[in-house]
Amino acid sequence: MVRITNAALATSGSSRRGFLVAGTRFNHVIDPRTGWPVGHIVSSSVVAHDTATADALATLINVLEPVAGIAAANQFGVAACIIDRNGDLHTNAAWAKISCTP
Repeated sequence: MVRITNAALATSGSSRRGFLVAGTRFNHVIDPRTGWPVGHIVSSSVVAHDTATADALATLINVLEPVAGIAAANQFGVAACIIDRNGDLHTNAAWAKISCTP
């Protein structure tokens, strides 16, 4: 659970949307650099001042590697939480300031 006030939360990831090809499930998020579905991130969540920004940055961060995603979140001044394909959690300092419970 995340508690926010006067902010927006968006999550992008492969848990709800995707597609099957020959029995293999692929993420619906496509890396524009390669044209292939993203496979290294399971979920990325962003808290921003508005929904459009949170949504766009959650998708952008979903395409990047975790270190680059956290750097992008810091650059844009938003809170970010990334779960990679190994189940490892990556967050920035802004995320730590949000009231969260597991």
